[in-house]
Amino acid sequence: MYDLVSDVPEMATWAAEVARNKWLDGLAGPAVGARFRGVNRHRGRVWTTVCTVTAADRPSRFEFLVRVAGLPSAKWRYHI
Repeated sequence: MYDLVSDVPEMATWAAEVARNKWLDGLAGPAVGARFRGVNRHRGRVWTTVCTVTAADRPSRFEFLVRVAGLPSAKWRYHI
């Protein structure tokens, strides 16, 4: 389960709002401090986010902070 939720580029295949995600800064996987850009879509509205991984404790926890327009918007936590 950890591999599923921490593979952020693949998140668009199972998360309804996610159109696509891409790791930033040349990184290619989950680690604390890693960032990714998200493009989301809901009811005809599209917006981008920049997310920062705040926990990557394989196999039990993955979480990230979401920012929209530079402001904190949400924190997603997966406890497995």
